[in-house]
Amino acid sequence: MKRIALLLILSLTLVASSRADENDITKKKPAVTKNGFYPNLDIQSALAKAKKDKKVVLVDFTAKWCGFCRLLDQRTFSQKKVQDWMVKNTIAIKVDVDKVKGVFRKYKIQGVPCLIFLNPDGSEKSRIEGYLPADRFLKMAKRKIQ
Repeated sequence: MKRIALLLILSLTLVASSRADENDITKKKPAVTKNGFYPNLDIQSALAKAKKDKKVVLVDFTAKWCGFCRLLDQRTFSQKKVQDWMVKNTIAIKVDVDKVKGVFRKYKIQGVPCLIFLNPDGSEKSRIEGYLPADRFLKMAKRKIQ
């Protein structure tokens, strides 16, 4: 009877510790989508990952109703050279300004699309406002994160 109780306690401990590992951003590698963005990270989680990976965070502030945001997705972020650069140099996330309250004021956003590069401590490094085709985006982004 004692052995069964001991086995039960050990099993519960293992299950609990495996669940804790699943939720720990430093142990679980978030999946990057095909377009170079981390779909399951919020800004705070992206900052933690950027600190660990020694990268900057690229936040694409967007909205469903924004035509130029869709152009960025279709013509810029869809390009393999852009995706490769983003994965290598940034922790890229998207933030829908209509779903996350207070981001316009907090990040002083005038309009969307607005791409803000954040240092791992959360301070703003630089920004790109508006639509840019792939080549111009890459040229400007590389300069902005130096």
